[in-house]
Amino acid sequence: MQIKNFKPRKYQETIAKTCENNNTLIVLPTGMGKTKTAIIATIARLQLYPNSQILFLTPTKPLANQIQKEFLESTTIENITVFTGEVTPTDREKTSKDTTVIISTPQTITNDIINSRIDLKKFSLLILDEAHRCVKDYDYTWIANQFNKISKYPRIIGLTASPGSENHRRRRC
Repeated sequence: MQIKNFKPRKYQETIAKTCENNNTLIVLPTGMGKTKTAIIATIARLQLYPNSQILFLTPTKPLANQIQKEFLESTTIENITVFTGEVTPTDREKTSKDTTVIISTPQTITNDIINSRIDLKKFSLLILDEAHRCVKDYDYTWIANQFNKISKYPRIIGLTASPGSENHRRRRC
């Protein structure tokens, strides 16, 4: 698995390197390459844990499709799948076993975890797009907690252009 069709900027490589050893909140302005940085970190994680899977959550279906397109255009990773409520639970359960990267809305994954359709043990990286939503009762928070409890090799990356101004909220995410 490798990058294709783009050359990472130095700051993206530096941030991705930080993500290898730490849960990380990536705060960059819109258009500065947060998703590409997460892609670099994804490849590194899959090289470290080749039999693992990656879970990339984003709040909307259009964003999920856009992220899948970016993965397909920018990596040699095979089996990159979008899970939304439009895919039946049975199909998601079958497909999840053979998928390297699952890109999904948080509500769909919450339901799949609750109903034992997805096993978080197999996932080595959780990426939260629009991570500033990771507060209170939003599904991101519950999923991140479950992931930390269940995953054999948990690592979380949050992506945001607007983390908010309250330091205690950033630390919790």
